[in-house]
Amino acid sequence: MYYILRNPDGSILLEGTDATVPFKGPLPQSGDVNVEVVSTQDTPQNFELVVSIE
Repeated sequence: MYYILRNPDGSILLEGTDATVPFKGPLPQSGDVNVEVVSTQDTPQNFELVVSIE
């Protein structure tokens, strides 16, 4: 499983990062950030998404 973060304008903020690696850093644009979680398995997977803004 991996995830992709997209900026509000659709550009990629973080591409294809392993789901076990957390993202911590500034968001360069204001607005809604899209988090796309991608499974590499053929069967449904459970995952937990934790978001905190400091």
